[in-house]
Amino acid sequence: MVTMKGRNKKIQSFIQLGLFLGVLLFVNVIGNYFYTSFDLTEEKRFTLTNATKNTLKGLKQTVIPLISVQAATRELTDEEYAQVLPEGHTIADTRRVIYYGRKDNRNRILLGSLGSSELCIGTDRDRIHKAFETVFPQFKPKDLEFYWGGRIAHTKDVLPHIHEPAPGILAGLGCNGRGVAMGTVMGRILSERVLGKEKQDMGMPTTPYKSFAFHRFHEVGVSVTTKYFEMRDALEVKFS
Repeated sequence: MVTMKGRNKKIQSFIQLGLFLGVLLFVNVIGNYFYTSFDLTEEKRFTLTNATKNTLKGLKQTVIPLISVQAATRELTDEEYAQVLPEGHTIADTRRVIYYGRKDNRNRILLGSLGSSELCIGTDRDRIHKAFETVFPQFKPKDLEFYWGGRIAHTKDVLPHIHEPAPGILAGLGCNGRGVAMGTVMGRILSERVLGKEKQDMGMPTTPYKSFAFHRFHEVGVSVTTKYFEMRDALEVKFS
């Protein structure tokens, strides 16, 4: 039989639990109205506080975002596929505005160069067509099925960097177009540091920031430099 005293204790416990949940709900509601944060990413995936932004100040200036545009052919016949890069090597030439390419595992040839838009349209697409005409003239624009673009983090010394702007904060960036391989290696090295490995024992050194001068004008600078290098490449081909 439940005594009056036991029943009162039970009711008191429920009241306390209700009060606790009510206070918790109230704090969350107030926090939503009075706490301010800034999400600087386009898709609102991350939030940076002012303290974090101050800690990372200067990191953005260590890289120049370049645009890489690429195209892939239709699925080639086995005979067509075997005639191109028969050893399966990747390629990159020595021009200033380089062409680079490889085969994939679906009988396609991929070829790319520098561009101005991740959409790979207009003059960027013309550049890709010129690249195929130069490197693989057997493939015409009608043979190209996919076009796309992406960003490359270009550093001052063309090397990837690991930074430690504050204790417990690590940044790894600047793969200069080799992010698939280098990003994997860098992730392992960063995880070792998180787990307590000393700086001097890491596979890559932590370095101070090496900023680009006049970084705020990088879009204009990249556009002008790309056109200038294209002109020099064309002149060298013409008079060589």
